[in-house]
Amino acid sequence: MKPWQFRVSIFLLSQTVSLLGSLLVMYAILWYVTLSTLSSVMMMWMVLTTFIPALIMASFAGVWADRINRKWLMIDVITAIIAVIMLVFFIQIPHEKKPTEEPVDYFGDIKKGFLESKKQPN
Repeated sequence: MKPWQFRVSIFLLSQTVSLLGSLLVMYAILWYVTLSTLSSVMMMWMVLTTFIPALIMASFAGVWADRINRKWLMIDVITAIIAVIMLVFFIQIPHEKKPTEEPVDYFGDIKKGFLESKKQPN
């Protein structure tokens, strides 16, 4: 095996392990929310805010990476992530909660979905 092939195979293997770990965490959080709230609505919100943004962003990320200057792409992506995080912190969906319940952050998984889509290899 040539040296560059070894480096590429190690890189792809590490990306696969990282992506598998991230997906397992998302799946575990989905089941935790489902079992702790016993609510199908909360499960729907988890699926929508976790998996859908990752699927949408993964579709366009490869095309953008090929056509745009990589330096400016990284700057724009970081700026967009910061903007989304600020939007999430300033806008929250009000929800009813029992006095003993922890507050639920509906938009926390949107951030995670966008960040996970950046980890997926093209």
